[in-house]
Amino acid sequence: MSKIGKKVKRKSNPPEEVVIEVAQDDYRREVKRGVKEEHALKPGRHVFRRGGFKARHASFDSSNVAVKIQVNIRLDREVLEYFKKRAKSADATKYEIEINNALRSVINGEKARRPRLRSVG
Repeated sequence: MSKIGKKVKRKSNPPEEVVIEVAQDDYRREVKRGVKEEHALKPGRHVFRRGGFKARHASFDSSNVAVKIQVNIRLDREVLEYFKKRAKSADATKYEIEINNALRSVINGEKARRPRLRSVG
């Protein structure tokens, strides 16, 4: 498979096009390696446009999308062991999700206790 990237000249923020040439041998090799035929790129020339998501999906509201961010955090051994032990039960989720849920409940508890300010005047 050869990958040829070329920029298309446009007036505002030109999205990059990526061109992939797939030979018959490339297709066969991917299928032989276990890629399902319906997921493998068929032989020929394929052009993909990178970027421009906001232009194509102007009504998309990203503020409603849950985003997970990877962090490194130091926890007490007992805390980590507690959540890992909980995650071993049959109906449990991964321990990372359990930690996230525990932190979220702390946030929600603080929001519930926080007094609401009223405007005076």
